Amino acid sequence: MNRFGVCLVTLAVLTGGLHSEQVFADSKQPNSPAAVPPEELTGLYRCEGEGYRGTVIIRRTGETYQFIWSIGSDTHMGVGLRAGTLLSSSWQSAGMGVPGIVVYQVEKDNKLVGRYSSYPGNGQVGTETLTYIGPAE
Repeated sequence: MNRFGVCLVTLAVLTGGLHSEQVFADSKQPNSPAAVPPEELTGLYRCEGEGYRGTVIIRRTGETYQFIWSIGSDTHMGVGLRAGTLLSSSWQSAGMGVPGIVVYQVEKDNKLVGRYSSYPGNGQVGTETLTYIGPAE
């Protein structure tokens, strides 16, 4: 598995170099990010992006988060870290497809508003919103 995305996020979080103002500079800032406890981010989410819909399961394991996206017939997996109101994750398509990274702003009621890109990619950034549905089974 390509660890580029995880290393990038880890380095940014550890050095204090990742701030919501930088990550969301091109998007609408949320009015008031929620102070959501880490354990309350786990569950099943509806995923809506540019031209796609699906579901995401988020599970907490120690200080990390495990992500499983189900979009159409595709499955993507990732490992994430939280820093304040930001939740970041690497992702990779099943079968060792294209890797990427996503950074979500945690909003009220566990709504996650994110920006993502893939490697090597074309330099474009997409948007994705995760809306909490309920506990994951």
